[in-house]
Amino acid sequence: MSMRAMAWAREAMAALPADVNATPRLTLLLLADFANEQGICWPTISRLANEVGCTPRTVQRAMEVLVEQGMLRVVPRKVETGRQVSNFYLLPIGNKARQRQMRAGGEA
Repeated sequence: MSMRAMAWAREAMAALPADVNATPRLTLLLLADFANEQGICWPTISRLANEVGCTPRTVQRAMEVLVEQGMLRVVPRKVETGRQVSNFYLLPIGNKARQRQMRAGGEA
């Protein structure tokens, strides 16, 4: 757990639009709780769903909201054969420029 990531997430939640419900907010906090000092984490969707108390699909929708808001980047990983393996997630902690770039769809 990174205290820096948790502090960033608490601040970032205030920037979310008022119509964003509690699930993306709680998902953001959980991702920050799993994150290292660089804002990287790799919890499974099912683990997040269990902790949030919802379905995996609900967590995926919450993550889509966070991606749209520039607060999360989903990085797919594949093995040499091209088979998809677990994703990792990047929170733009402490980097307003990276957050704007992620929101615009660019590389972080």
